[in-house]
Amino acid sequence: MNLLGNSDTPSVFDRLIGKPTSCSWIFDTGATVHATGTLGFLVDQFDVVVCPLTLPDGSVIYSTRRGSVVLLASLILRNVLYVPNLSCNLISISQLLVEQCDILFTHNLCFVEDRSARTVIGAGEWRGGLYYFCELPVDSTASPLAI
Repeated sequence: MNLLGNSDTPSVFDRLIGKPTSCSWIFDTGATVHATGTLGFLVDQFDVVVCPLTLPDGSVIYSTRRGSVVLLASLILRNVLYVPNLSCNLISISQLLVEQCDILFTHNLCFVEDRSARTVIGAGEWRGGLYYFCELPVDSTASPLAI
């Protein structure tokens, strides 16, 4: 899988209203931080001191901004690094666990659960050897979990 390349730039509004985009979010057990190559996903963004990230092949890329990403009304990723030219979006399993979520993997699905409320707030489906984030119907009375 080629992690570097050009990606489309959907607006934050497109993501908030659930408009499909060609950019997918991948659950990554090896990532230590959430990361995106699409600056348009970030809300409340700000500059950061240049932050090196090491890819699985040993190459180093650099993050220049940080912000939040709204995946669902009930699931907001905090401290997402913007990495120019990163062609996929990574959801860090370790960061989810630190932020009080539990993750359950099955042979074709994964579920993100709010540890304190014991409710499913996100899910992923197995495609081509990876778990891709997918939307679930969520109770509109549930409060958003920022992770």
